[in-house]
Amino acid sequence: MIPLLALALAATPAARCVELVGTNDLHGHVSPERIVMPPPPPVGVRRRGGDPAYPASGEGEGELRGGLAWFGGYLARLRGQRLPVVLVDAGDLFQGTLESNRSHGRAVIEAYDALHYDAATLGNHEFDFGAEPPDRDLLAALRHRLAEADFPFVAANVTLRATGAPPPWKRLAPSVLLREGALTVGIVGVAHPETPSLTLRQNVAALVFEDPVAAVIREAGRLRARGADLVVLLAHFGGACSELSGRGDERSCEPDGRIGRLLHALPPGTVDVAVAGHTHQLMANWIAGVPVVEAGFGGRAFDWITACAKPGGGLDREASTLHPPVAVVPGGTFLGAKVTPDPEVARRLAPFLERVAAQADRRLGPVLGGPIVRDYRSLSPLGALAAEALRRYAHADAALLNPGGLRADLPKGELTYGALFRALPFENRAVVLRVPGRTLVALLDALSQGHGYPQVAGLRLQGPPGAFSKVTLAGGEPVDPERTYRLATVDFLASGGDGLGPVIARIPPSAVERLTGAPVLREIVLSYLERHPSALDAAQPKGAAPLAAPPP
Repeated sequence: MIPLLALALAATPAARCVELVGTNDLHGHVSPERIVMPPPPPVGVRRRGGDPAYPASGEGEGELRGGLAWFGGYLARLRGQRLPVVLVDAGDLFQGTLESNRSHGRAVIEAYDALHYDAATLGNHEFDFGAEPPDRDLLAALRHRLAEADFPFVAANVTLRATGAPPPWKRLAPSVLLREGALTVGIVGVAHPETPSLTLRQNVAALVFEDPVAAVIREAGRLRARGADLVVLLAHFGGACSELSGRGDERSCEPDGRIGRLLHALPPGTVDVAVAGHTHQLMANWIAGVPVVEAGFGGRAFDWITACAKPGGGLDREASTLHPPVAVVPGGTFLGAKVTPDPEVARRLAPFLERVAAQADRRLGPVLGGPIVRDYRSLSPLGALAAEALRRYAHADAALLNPGGLRADLPKGELTYGALFRALPFENRAVVLRVPGRTLVALLDALSQGHGYPQVAGLRLQGPPGAFSKVTLAGGEPVDPERTYRLATVDFLASGGDGLGPVIARIPPSAVERLTGAPVLREIVLSYLERHPSALDAAQPKGAAPLAAPPP
């Protein structure tokens, strides 16, 4: 890696290059965390060369990765080199941990301010928190966080439904222009166009998320007209590629990845670099002549491109270097020296960590002999456990959850509330749908067409996802198309999230039962485990040690 950087700098005057550092999908993971296992690659993708964010298979389970103070140490090493650093984020900063969620994302904004981010775009989960006093509208929490930031958020394809204009929020713009040394760098951002189905729909009812193609062309043109030598795209959507070396082209990438579709739809030269997100994959690939990067999930790695401009503007591909993703390893080495944590980032995070420490460390009782894992592609032990807890709470025939609602495995060892929160961070509440069997099956098919394998209880599914050939109750009785069933789910899905909108629209309001006083799913699962501790035994991986009694 270092020789490539040295060659690039030797071949190109420093004034014509910047170090572009990208992050995405932090999801509130501001502290280092111990690795359980990497998430499975998407269907049809085989990874080669390993994943730098994780230890080698069988050699380092439990190693630490991530942490924003440690990331600051990596940045300090890079900022100590010859070139200016441009630091950007491709969205989903906030949602996912106690310290972030309890502060509605303030912890992340404080840390990002200390890290001196230059720009970020809006992820779908930025809209999750809804209202926040003193304002009652459902965009208030996000508006407040943006106003607190020292850096801009860019979203060229987000407009107000009432006026068609961009939201007049402090720190929000379609694009921004930065001066870095002798280079002028333009940054345009786009949110996921399906955001209304990827967060609680009512939270974004006042907004329109346009197709990003026209928005990117428009803003990139404006940036070029204002003198941008390089145009950087921040997109809260991505793809998946099996080649992680930094030299791979798009032949190793999913052909239908949304970031690839966008770049192929743009006229050549519209953007010079793309930083992607949302899919939680690692990317360092050239797609449609544009270097595209994505840094996984949870702050465990970051992207790095040495981006150089030609004399008349535009990316000088020969002089630029697309580096592989860099793992954030506490105590690790980068650019030939030991990394130390950034004390200012640690100082700013300390109050948020202290505020939730007792709650996060609260012991829940059982000690897991092995991790209880999630899986996007099949019914997972964690998904089955959570769905069964929901089914019993709602006294339902069956339960349905989306795999995207499961955000972390439950790790080996004594179960804490913090670990349970990381696995189930969303504030989703129970809803019962009284639906005929044909509608129940239609919901299963709709969810699995692009949003992962249904996590169910009380049901057995056979056949390919998206077109299940046979759906039976747990006892083997086929689901009757005409019989009405009580299906427990969460409000996110009941409002049409994750592709269920067309099916939900056919369900009459009288058949939707929002359970009065229902706790969030996380608390339903906790209550179920307290009453049925043996449920954890069935969720243990084969070969794991049996559950142990908690220490005194």
